[in-house]
Amino acid sequence: MKLLKNYFLPLFIVFAFAACDSDDNNDIIEPPITEYNLTKLEVTFADQVKRPLFDLTYDDNNKLTQAVYYFYNIGEEDGDETDVKLDETMTYHFIHSADIISVNCIRINHTKDDAKSEWITTLTTSNGRIVKASNVNNKGKTIVYTWENNKLKKVFNYDFTYNGSNVEKAIEAHEYSDDYYIRENTCSYALTCNTNKTNPFAYIPLELLAVMDSDGDNMDILPLVLSANEVQQVVHNDEAKMKKSPDNNVEWESMVKETINYTYTRDNNNLVTTATTQQTDYFSLTHHVDSQWNVEETTDGGSTLMHFTYVER
Repeated sequence: MKLLKNYFLPLFIVFAFAACDSDDNNDIIEPPITEYNLTKLEVTFADQVKRPLFDLTYDDNNKLTQAVYYFYNIGEEDGDETDVKLDETMTYHFIHSADIISVNCIRINHTKDDAKSEWITTLTTSNGRIVKASNVNNKGKTIVYTWENNKLKKVFNYDFTYNGSNVEKAIEAHEYSDDYYIRENTCSYALTCNTNKTNPFAYIPLELLAVMDSDGDNMDILPLVLSANEVQQVVHNDEAKMKKSPDNNVEWESMVKETINYTYTRDNNNLVTTATTQQTDYFSLTHHVDSQWNVEETTDGGSTLMHFTYVER
């Protein structure tokens, strides 16, 4: 499997622009994220080898100028989780101007003779917040970011609700239909946070997230990074119902539930140095026409260890 979704859901999504909300004076944020820049994030998988995930470079004004992002395949051939291979490297070069961030994106595919592709993504900002991302390599697709009271409220098809400075839920619902069936899908993320600690994932700049994936797949990270405080648990539910047209009778329904718990270690400055995730996966299928297809199972989703390196501003 390509390691994007599966270590980011247990990992994070980064929106440093929304990380601190001055309206929430009861939240204890120590140390404030404005005092440090995250320069490196590394990850350790089942093979116990530490590998880079992000390398970040800033200018003298603490603006992100370059980011290198590493993709990995785990157990691609035989499912062996200790079989980890570098798949792709993404390098982003950021050029900041008044209301525009121009990003040169370079992808190297290490499994296909280091094949190289390159494109430009343009980020539009307003009052210091990203409001639009346009990727000319993806048929001119534009992603809109909607802010309200200093918080990101909508991106892609997801709506966010907050509890203080932290994301409480992110929900997206949609429906597909044809002449025979109607399929309803609801995807949601629910977060539990410790309001006395800083969220280490909020140190990653939003402009990096905005260029990483213009298709919205990094929703697996987004809710986690929007929160100012330490995330203790993320529960991801993906529910589906299949109805038969035109009578709307439900033939089957399914649920995929991923529960990720986080534990942290901190240094003498109270900065997180490691984050460990433990994931539990649940799947159920209820077939209302033929019960022999019914399934319900819970499995161990494994664990991931992440390592954080900072520099003082």
